[in-house]
Amino acid sequence: MPAFRFIDLPTAAEVLGTTRAQALQYVESGRLKPYSGAGQSAVFRTRDVEALLAELGREAAAPPPVPAKAAAPDETPVATAGRRRTETIRRDPVKKVGTRLTQDVRWAEITDADLAAWFDALDQRSYPAIRHAARQALTRLTRVMELTGGLDETSGDRALTASGRQVSPKELLATTQPPTE
Repeated sequence: MPAFRFIDLPTAAEVLGTTRAQALQYVESGRLKPYSGAGQSAVFRTRDVEALLAELGREAAAPPPVPAKAAAPDETPVATAGRRRTETIRRDPVKKVGTRLTQDVRWAEITDADLAAWFDALDQRSYPAIRHAARQALTRLTRVMELTGGLDETSGDRALTASGRQVSPKELLATTQPPTE
């Protein structure tokens, strides 16, 4: 089990060997009580997750998160300073994609004048790297479009464009309905 007193929802779901949605169902049914927060931001006592695990008659499905390792005695802080701490960084896809999309929503704030000023300041040697990053972004964003209803413009898209007003990410999330099949 994790060596930490508190764990977040993704870690609790990993330990329980289930999905986030199932972990949230345990919360709704009262079988797992969050220490603080609600929904995706819930934090749980490790002992509560352990108790549910015992109640379910399971063993921990995920290995415990590893606390940051101290430098070996023969390594100086300078020698270890350049290393990336990948063993302690969570690679949670929901957080990773959510954070990226939250930032990408802000592209609407950038004008053609902003792009022109940015382009004028660029060094031509950076063009290949910028094109590569833009292609990767287009590929991923195209997939997001496909997953959320397709590449064609929807009536909601047209209504938003016709309104002429800026819409915050919170407003978009609050009014967006999942696609029906």
